Amino acid sequence: MFFCLRSDNFNLKTQWELFLFYLLKSGCCLVIFYIFFKLLMSRSTFSTSTASLCW
Repeated sequence: MFFCLRSDNFNLKTQWELFLFYLLKSGCCLVIFYIFFKLLMSRSTFSTSTASLCW
């Protein structure tokens, strides 16, 4: 689908719809990356870093 970005055809509602769609997409990407990060980091232990925090 082709969107014309000229100022006379690009109203405020379309700008807000695109902005909200961008926020939704970026939020979903952040959640996916966070899940992968947690899965990868759950296998490693941070015993040395947590021990240094306790002292």
